Amino acid sequence: MRVKKPEPWNTNSQQAPLMRSAKEQQKTTSSHWKTWLAIAVIGIATLMEWHVVWSVLFVYWTIQSVRNKELFFVENVKAADAPITFWATILGWLLLSTVVIVEFFMTAVAA
Repeated sequence: MRVKKPEPWNTNSQQAPLMRSAKEQQKTTSSHWKTWLAIAVIGIATLMEWHVVWSVLFVYWTIQSVRNKELFFVENVKAADAPITFWATILGWLLLSTVVIVEFFMTAVAA
């Protein structure tokens, strides 16, 4: 009986390397313009003391974390591994963001 020799990438139960298309490679090496825009907005918001911008970012990060079932706050926290920590952090972010956003609108209406 003849034993088939494993492929070079298939030793130790490793998967074959993924072949990425040119479009996918371009996607990973893009200029990250959204990140740079967010950095500029955060810088301006901090200098102008517009705290509501941070709250909007926290709401965005919360939505992304819930969609991905994973968040990063000091360390990675996965919902499946630590559900209490995950949801407590999510609720904390939402609560703090809501307080700042409501305060912003209350101040704007009062002015």
